[in-house]
Amino acid sequence: MNKQLLLFFILTFNTILEGIVHAQVNADSLFSIIEKSSSDFKKLDSTLLFVINNTDIKKNEERILKSIDSILDDEKISAKDRLNFLSQKGILYQKLSRLKEAEYFFGKAYELYKSQSCIDCNPAFLTNYATIRNNLGNKSEAVNLMFELLEISEKKQDWEVVSNAYYKLGVFYGQIQKYVDAGKYWDKSIEISRKHNYKDLEGSALQSKALMFMLTDKEKAEKLLLESIEFLEKIGNQYLLTNSKKNLGFLYVDSGRFDDARRVYNDVESYFISVGDDVGLARNNADLGFLEIELKNYKKAIAYCKSGVDVLVERGDVNGARD
Repeated sequence: MNKQLLLFFILTFNTILEGIVHAQVNADSLFSIIEKSSSDFKKLDSTLLFVINNTDIKKNEERILKSIDSILDDEKISAKDRLNFLSQKGILYQKLSRLKEAEYFFGKAYELYKSQSCIDCNPAFLTNYATIRNNLGNKSEAVNLMFELLEISEKKQDWEVVSNAYYKLGVFYGQIQKYVDAGKYWDKSIEISRKHNYKDLEGSALQSKALMFMLTDKEKAEKLLLESIEFLEKIGNQYLLTNSKKNLGFLYVDSGRFDDARRVYNDVESYFISVGDDVGLARNNADLGFLEIELKNYKKAIAYCKSGVDVLVERGDVNGARD
């Protein structure tokens, strides 16, 4: 497999794969809180975000959207709060892998953000908006959005947002094979994260930096990926841990270590099944398809890839299906 193509696929899947649930909880009590909170927009914001990030959003999609739309219809809502809830609709659709719908609502949030009525609005949503634009092929716009976010956040000394922006820039530049620039931005993210103790962001940048060595030094790449897996297991970030394992699987395929690759992919598959993530499972099937191509098991490869494509097309993730 072409090494640069290999790294492109890894970085593409890493930016698309945004919606893995760490631990799902029952949503009924949370919706009860939402119903009783009326115009307490701060409480509604935090509760709805928790629902989106920690419950079965496929099952609760209708209730989440009904709650958000009810809030957006409230005459008392400020521009700042309106932007937050428009962004929440974008996040919901992003996690559902319905990227065009996510783009629409992040775009509405961006229009509001640029208006005179939203001078004190939080720009953090630009990270999600840039990721969506990037995944839909608008890479130059995505980069511009991240630099816009960096300029604002550095002035505010919002270092967590700054670190994440540098990490995302590294991913975007890595996808277009500008690896020197990518490495520079990941190093900045790691430096800021270590200074301010942002462990999840440090883990993201560390595993991404390991990918660069897949092009030149497989042994070092494997060492860094295994270290990142150990680090992420300690901090309990299942999303990043799964990404690191997928990356290790790619490395093993590229190194001809097919049994090791299958072992890693089977481990990832078990996780996606356990949390009911059919999109993650679909992408893992694509990984298994690449493995079967290398083994010249073309019928198996087609079956794996087709099962992945069918799910992604059904969810509106056309770019992911094409890749």
